[in-house]
Amino acid sequence: MAPETRKPYLFGSRTRDRLLILLALTDELHVRGAARALGKGPSEIAKAVTSLERIGVVVSRIVGTTRFVSLNRRWYAAVELKALLERLGAADSELSAIAVRSRARPRRIGKPL
Repeated sequence: MAPETRKPYLFGSRTRDRLLILLALTDELHVRGAARALGKGPSEIAKAVTSLERIGVVVSRIVGTTRFVSLNRRWYAAVELKALLERLGAADSELSAIAVRSRARPRRIGKPL
């Protein structure tokens, strides 16, 4: 691919960009769910999460063996970052559709969908 046609990524790579947008649209995801939603391998998502954690943009918590990831609300530019990511998500219909499918809340047993 010629350098003129390559699209620069805001956060370093396409995976990081899409992961951050997805986190802004869904509030919290687990690594395997994010990998499934983005069509990537869990190790690739885990590496992206680790690098974003190192700079403080995201935080994760471990419940059992599952690693849940969310945007760091205590990061100094968290409000502005979330607003930017939501705007980028609104412009990307594919990611918006993925976010809608990814949102899940606990449901009572037997409750109709």
